[in-house]
Amino acid sequence: MTRVDPLPESVWNAPEVRDAVASNSPSAVIAFARRAHGLRQDELGALAGFSQSAISRLESGSNLAYDVRVLRIVQRTLNIPPHLLGLAEQGVATAELRHHGGTEALVALLGGRMERTAPATSEIVGQLLVARRVINDADNWRVSAALRPAARELYEFTDLLRRSASGEMRRILLSVAALYAEFVGWLHEESTDEDGAEQWTARAMQQAQAAEDRDMVAYAYVRMSELAAGDHDRMIGLARAA
Repeated sequence: MTRVDPLPESVWNAPEVRDAVASNSPSAVIAFARRAHGLRQDELGALAGFSQSAISRLESGSNLAYDVRVLRIVQRTLNIPPHLLGLAEQGVATAELRHHGGTEALVALLGGRMERTAPATSEIVGQLLVARRVINDADNWRVSAALRPAARELYEFTDLLRRSASGEMRRILLSVAALYAEFVGWLHEESTDEDGAEQWTARAMQQAQAAEDRDMVAYAYVRMSELAAGDHDRMIGLARAA
């Protein structure tokens, strides 16, 4: 990863940036920062270690824009103030999660109780994506044991909403469920539960395929390849599929 020189502080006060932050759109902030640096998408991709198509999907608001691991790389590459991508705010949320732990803290961070009978709405989807960023950021603080039940419950809530949804909302919820399933698999891997990691990553793959989410399908293949490190033929096959 190569960093570019910081932009003047005044640049971040532009109306376009304020509007993007107000609407919780890290993808719009990244697109603005790239243009302000005079970079094409392929040039930013080369600096950050991504393909041009990945940067394009990131800027268009795909689920990549809600993966803290991706956001941190791009934030550091473009020298974007972290809080403009929600990263600083998530640090505060992470402190709360570390202090209280478990699903109750996450529900509080979402601003209310998760109603199991509530219909799927764009607002709920947005809250679930923010919660996904919170638990991803929290994992960097090494609270995996407390995160796993919370992540699993949020996955189950998302999957429950998916079952009663239809059309585009169902596709979106499938994609969000895949994000959560992959993360639950990651938490299993961190606790050296390889079987659990493979099962949850395979579930993420299935839901990403059903959602036709190319980013998540490719990432699930990469994760499955990593988990198959002891089987070189399978590892190579999965990496090629990714």
